[in-house]
Amino acid sequence: MEVLVLVAIFLVIVVAVVVPSSKKGKRKCPRCTEWVKSEALKCRFCGFDFPASAPLPLRSDARKS
Repeated sequence: MEVLVLVAIFLVIVVAVVVPSSKKGKRKCPRCTEWVKSEALKCRFCGFDFPASAPLPLRSDARKS
């Protein structure tokens, strides 16, 4: 019985650690609650426009005028 309790506790800890890591680099849309990439400007599921928090970085191969 004690072994079963220890195994259950171990499984809960493993699930708690593994599941959030799958959402790394993503954020939840406040309108539809789907997970989208953190760099997204618009939710691909409902079309919600995320506020621009910072300017996008320029590509290194972009030409300068």
